[in-house]
Amino acid sequence: MKIENFSNTNPKLSSEQKGAKDRMIELLSAGKIDLALEVKQKANLPEQEIQSQEVREVIEKQFAYFVSAGLGYLAQELIEGFNVSKELADKAARKGIIWALEHLESGDFDNIVIPMSEEFHLVLDTEELVQAAKIGIDRLSVRVENNNEIKRIKNFFGIKP
Repeated sequence: MKIENFSNTNPKLSSEQKGAKDRMIELLSAGKIDLALEVKQKANLPEQEIQSQEVREVIEKQFAYFVSAGLGYLAQELIEGFNVSKELADKAARKGIIWALEHLESGDFDNIVIPMSEEFHLVLDTEELVQAAKIGIDRLSVRVENNNEIKRIKNFFGIKP
C-alpha cells in the first residue's frame, strides 16, 4: 500500500481551479449568477470549495440583496446552483426583508416585502421585523401620499398609531 494515496484525502486546488474559484467569487459578488455557475461547472470545483466560508459569505450577501430588491428568482438560482442550505437561505432572506423594510419606498411593501416573505416562507411578526417596519414607516411618512400604505403596514404588523 502506498502512503501517498491516503495523504491526499483533501486534494489541493490546481492553479486553474484557484483562479476559477476567484473568478466565480468575483462574478457572484457582481450578481452574475449564470456566469458564476458556468465557471463553477467548467472548473469542476470540489463541493468543499463551493461550501467554503468565503463562498458562502458572498452567496449570503447576494441572496439578501436579491430578496431586498424583489428578485426572488435570482435567489432561487443561488439555492439550486450552489446547493445553498436552508439555514443560509433563511438567514439571508431575513436579512434581505429587514433591509427592504428599513428602506421602504412607496409600493415596496406590496411589491417586495410580501411576495419575498411568501416565496421564502418568512414569518413577518417577529420583533426584529416589526422594528425594521417602524424604521420604514418613518421613511415613508415624509410624503403625505404614503399615508394609506403606512396605515396598511401598521395594521399588518400590529403597530399602534
